[in-house]
Amino acid sequence: MSDAPPPLVDALLQALMQRDGQALVGNLVPGFAHEVSTPIGNCVTVSSTLADKTRAVAASLQEKSLKQSQLVAYLADAVDAATLLERNLLLAHELISRFRQTTLDQAGALRRRFDLEETLHEYAALLRHRLKKTPYELQLDLPSHVEFDSYPGALQQVIDHLVSNAQQHAFAGRSIGLIKISGQASADSATLDIDDNGIGIAPEHLPHLFALNVATVPGQALRLGLFRVHELVTKVLGGNIKVSSSPDAGTRIQIKLPRMAPPEHAA
Repeated sequence: MSDAPPPLVDALLQALMQRDGQALVGNLVPGFAHEVSTPIGNCVTVSSTLADKTRAVAASLQEKSLKQSQLVAYLADAVDAATLLERNLLLAHELISRFRQTTLDQAGALRRRFDLEETLHEYAALLRHRLKKTPYELQLDLPSHVEFDSYPGALQQVIDHLVSNAQQHAFAGRSIGLIKISGQASADSATLDIDDNGIGIAPEHLPHLFALNVATVPGQALRLGLFRVHELVTKVLGGNIKVSSSPDAGTRIQIKLPRMAPPEHAA
């Protein structure tokens, strides 16, 4: 039996696939809000404290009771406050810029140059918030200074689907779990290994792992996750993907990608 999507669901499939990017961004919002709330909260606290001290100094000056030691202490506090404000505002700006770039990548299937390690580390920081309340750990071990001319949004969707799939299925009945993304690069390509130490996959399921699972029971939905991964890797990013696994021995999903994506894609 062919693994291609049946004609009757093809149009629906394309429509649902286009919504992946929006759904991914929506899933990242809680993590982003949590991350950015810390520096913003610090700024509010520091600015409020500085305002109180400024009013106290102004009152002493108005009453002509301001002492030199009080002024010196205030100026030292003001310098410290300015340093803290600058540090936290720069952090907030960096977080907002990263999230904005992720949003743009997802919304427009944007092709651009990007550093593999930097892009995946930034995205992993948001994914870790999703895993924070689970017993599962995400680790990265990626080569440095590997530049891509490709679609970072598509790559983020691939990683998102694979991490989510491992979170939902790889560790059934286990109290802990590790997901590790490692890689190596050559002059014109890079290979990513996404490993988990979970329960593994039965051999009979491996040949159809990336097939579209069409629901036959009323009320069930199309299962797009791993099928979408295959479509993104092969049709958008121009690479290939394979899986090796066995029961109780974990799973490795290996993705080989050209560092320069094909000129056209069918996302």
